[in-house]
Parts: sequence; structure tokens; C-alpha cells
Amino acid sequence: MYAQTANQRPAQVLLVEDSRTQAVLVENAVGKLDLLELVHTAEDGEKALAYLRKEGNFKNAQRPDVILLDLNMPKMNGFEVLEELKSDESLRGIPVIVLTTSELKEDIAKAYERGASTFITKPASFDELLRTLEDFGRYWGNAKLATA
Repeated sequence: MYAQTANQRPAQVLLVEDSRTQAVLVENAVGKLDLLELVHTAEDGEKALAYLRKEGNFKNAQRPDVILLDLNMPKMNGFEVLEELKSDESLRGIPVIVLTTSELKEDIAKAYERGASTFITKPASFDELLRTLEDFGRYWGNAKLATA
């Protein structure tokens, strides 16, 4: 796998995914990569926002460099999470990558309108997911990110 340079740290990732199966796939793929580190997995949008706002049990939560966000979730869907994030001055600088099963042009447009940095349709196989996340890690590992 692609290795990080000596002065490069892994990009810290918050995964927001309601499907435990999909979350485990992403967690396993990220675990194989040096350029990404998963700091937390939230199973819905409300828990993701609580984590990011350091509410309740998340008082010591680590601010992620980037968020991987599913669209189709209970309680609060990905579009609603995007709206909340981008309307919150303290959180709007965190890049949000939509990682979803959708390929609908309407969903792609809606995600970008609400502030998504990138839209990725979930790959069909684990190997494809691994390659996608490796590319993702190379890009975000070299990107200049806002710090809180």
C-alpha cells in the first residue's frame, strides 16, 4: 500500500454510516492504509453532530480532518447533516466526502449544493473500496486542511 512520507501524519477520519456491514468494510479498508486513521464511527447524523460538537459522552472527541458521510440514514439523513455542518461556523471548514450507494444526478447536485467537497459512489467490491480509499488517503493526506 501507499506509504506516508516522514513528516506526514494520517488524515483523521470521522465515518458517518448507519449500516454496520458498510462501516466494517470501510473500517477494515482504512485499517490497511497508512494515510488514513479512523477516529470515530457514528451510526447516524445526530451522533455525528454530537461527536463533532463534543456533546455528552464526546467531550474529549478528536476533531477529524475529513468526514466520510453516507446519505441514507435514519433520524437525520446526510443532506441534513451537511446543512447543519455548513451552517455551524466551528465545523464548516471540515471537508465532507459523501460516500453513498446513490448514483442519482439529483443526489450528486444536492450534496454539492449543501457543501460536500466530493461525492463518491460506494464501490461494489472490497478491493475497489480499498483502492478508492487509498486514492482518497493520498489526496487528503497531502491536502492543506483547516485546523480548529
